[in-house]
Amino acid sequence: NLPVPDLNDKAAVKAYKEQRQQIADNAVKNSQPPRIEDYRNSGLNGATASYEYREAKSYYDSQISELKKISADAQAYPDKILTPGEAVIEINNLPRPDRNDPKAIQEYNNKRAAIADSALMYAEPPTRDDFKGLNGATASYEYRQALSDYNNYVGQLQEASNSRYSTTPPPMTDAEADKAAQDLINKNGGATNEDKAYAVGRDVAELAKTDPEAAALVMKKVQEKLDGTDKGDNVASGFVNNLSVEQLREVSQANGGETVLTDLQNRLRSGSVHDNEYSEAAKIDEAITGLNPNSLQGNPEQDAKTIDEQLKKLPPEMREKYIAAVLKHPAGGEAIKYAGVMSPEGQEALGQALGKIYAKDPTGTTALLREITDSQDASLYPWYLQSGLATVISKSGNDDLIKSFAQNEINRAKGNPDEVRGYVNAVTAYAGLSPAGLQDVMKNNPDFFKTVDEAGKFTKDYSGIIENGFGELLKKAAQVTDANGNPTPEALKLFNQSIQYAGDNISTKEGLGEFFTKHQDAIVNSYLGENGYDLTSDGLKTLNTFFKDVLFTPPLGANAKEVATAFTAKANAVLADADKLSDTEFETKYGKNKHDMTSLVGEQYGTMVNAMEESLKNIKDKSDAEAKEIVDVLNGIISVGEAAGGSGGPVAAVGTALIGEGLKLALGAAGDDIAQGKYDDAVKKLKEDGIDHEKFDDYMVNDVLANIDNRVAHDSFRDAFDYVKEILE
Repeated sequence: NLPVPDLNDKAAVKAYKEQRQQIADNAVKNSQPPRIEDYRNSGLNGATASYEYREAKSYYDSQISELKKISADAQAYPDKILTPGEAVIEINNLPRPDRNDPKAIQEYNNKRAAIADSALMYAEPPTRDDFKGLNGATASYEYRQALSDYNNYVGQLQEASNSRYSTTPPPMTDAEADKAAQDLINKNGGATNEDKAYAVGRDVAELAKTDPEAAALVMKKVQEKLDGTDKGDNVASGFVNNLSVEQLREVSQANGGETVLTDLQNRLRSGSVHDNEYSEAAKIDEAITGLNPNSLQGNPEQDAKTIDEQLKKLPPEMREKYIAAVLKHPAGGEAIKYAGVMSPEGQEALGQALGKIYAKDPTGTTALLREITDSQDASLYPWYLQSGLATVISKSGNDDLIKSFAQNEINRAKGNPDEVRGYVNAVTAYAGLSPAGLQDVMKNNPDFFKTVDEAGKFTKDYSGIIENGFGELLKKAAQVTDANGNPTPEALKLFNQSIQYAGDNISTKEGLGEFFTKHQDAIVNSYLGENGYDLTSDGLKTLNTFFKDVLFTPPLGANAKEVATAFTAKANAVLADADKLSDTEFETKYGKNKHDMTSLVGEQYGTMVNAMEESLKNIKDKSDAEAKEIVDVLNGIISVGEAAGGSGGPVAAVGTALIGEGLKLALGAAGDDIAQGKYDDAVKKLKEDGIDHEKFDDYMVNDVLANIDNRVAHDSFRDAFDYVKEILE
């Protein structure tokens, strides 16, 4: 809290620092470090006491360190407050230590740290007001320059402060590098023959193992000094052969290091090139890009697996450079075509790298990708891999790349009936768009919905394990909403258009299910007739197809049970509220009166029951595994009712009747087995005995009606259920 004096008043600065030093010295002298015994005797358990002690000791040590810095500063600069710029100059003027003397290096680093600490404790960034005497534009420019200089100085000082007690030598200067290079050449007889030149490279490699930055600078100087001789490739060999790929990579990441390695590579490849020089040049490639060119052998499927493994091992910051090298490799494009054999992790890494490459060079990247996708044999490689590259593109995170790739696939399919998979690839790629990007395509690309139709026809009969692009597109479409969180008209159109293509595709069913669960109200409202509460016959049929294919026709998606339980719970809540809430409260909550809302719920519920019954009629023809999938969904529906059941109130009663007792009665003895999780027993009973179709509807609706006390809701629900049966039968 001491007031800071005028920096130009030496007497005031001296008095200020003396006062600070006295306070600091007294504090250090009179301080007592925390003791572990104090914490152990305070009632804390052993682990907590040890933790609290360590925290207190760490804080104490840091405070003592700061106090000692104050005292040291007052002794080193008694009447001067050192600015960051002055401190940097003073550090740069320190005599350089012998780089081979750890003790000298440590002493040098300690001096740097002391100077840096003296400046950092008083450092204050410039403010705009410091330049208020200048005109606006000039003041802003000068302020930005001053702030940039300040940040640069402080960064250097923080690095110097952190070097205290370190034996790591400071960054090598240009003059030091020049001398080191000449010393190595002289040490090895002037590098006058191949062996001596090789030895120079070997010695620089030894330096690289401990100081890659210095080695890059020294090697640059060595090659400059040997220019005009024919020994550059021998130096390069000595350097490369004595370092691992990882050590060479550290050199490449040093300041100017990649340029140095590229120069060595050019020297290895010039003139009469020997076999060892080819492999050494490839080693440099691997260090710089992560790709050893010799690792791709021209077997595309195996090369794709190689790329997968190499990508996963590389740090993320190297993957873009790696894929750029793959694209330039003679076998790289063909290997990427086989991306379908790569792991999900590898596909994502490849996609992200392609997205970054495309952002820098859209035209060139597009041309390279078209060479891959448009080659004459593009449709001849294994059919089960043909969506692999599209999946990779979907993971790129680059909407422009995705749109470009997808449109090219669409154009290929439009121009050649044999290339119909282009539509599938486009849909697969589109699934990776951002929600805004997908909305743009759905609204503005005239090819989009035809592409959906053609892709849907193709994927309908394929398992989701092989073709999951359609399902992923629907999941992304579920995120395309307006400001109120409702799906856009285009997203709704995609959902409704896609229902007919569920088929046997697990992923498509999961995508439809996810969209429905998120946007059930909007979907149902899109099916309403003129009166605002009855579904049109087309709407009922569409909804029936959805329930039948997504919830009750195996193979089912992983979320089928979740979709069924969410739907049933929502219907259950409306019917419960019809009894519990006043007319005004109900209409405020749902936006419709009790008659209209319960009628709408009754139609939806009746549609689901119809789809369920249709599936159960044919359960004898299904395998036990398929029947068990249906039973699992039924268990979810029953469980909703049981969860809502129990003692007390109309909510519990309606829950049990609607979801639990009604369905269990309709299924007979199998219903009890399903409720108890006895799936095998339930499957056996259902396949042997079937269901009583004459009583099924009565059980499914009358037990609900018996627990709806509100007469308006009771009658509208009954009428709606009957209306559905009439339309769908």
